[in-house]
Amino acid sequence: MSEAADRTGIVALAEAIERAWNAGDVKSYARLYALNAAYVTRAGIVWKGRKGIERGHAAAFRGELKGTALKIRVKRLRFLTPKNAVAYCAIELSGGMRRDAHKVRAMTRFELRKNRTRWEIVAARTREISVRRK
Repeated sequence: MSEAADRTGIVALAEAIERAWNAGDVKSYARLYALNAAYVTRAGIVWKGRKGIERGHAAAFRGELKGTALKIRVKRLRFLTPKNAVAYCAIELSGGMRRDAHKVRAMTRFELRKNRTRWEIVAARTREISVRRK
């Protein structure tokens, strides 16, 4: 497969993240992660494995993240090998049941692995971006 096709596949993965999140479909969301993946939350908590990531997001979707809308855009993509890549994505989270309704902006670093023909997430780390208020 060409690098252009791989880029298209990674953008499609980001779009699948957005669709699953916005539908509140935690099972579909979790299936985008490798079985042994790790996810570091904005709070610095580590969820290990696909099941742990699913449990963590299910709890968050029932609580603070319930009804939130996610926008995700791949900003930078670097191929380390033909089967490994790092994607830096801009995240915008809005709405939902959160205590404060302001938009949350963050950057997520995804470590990706090509599993046969599809890309999957092996590690993710999200960091909130502070917005200065005037």
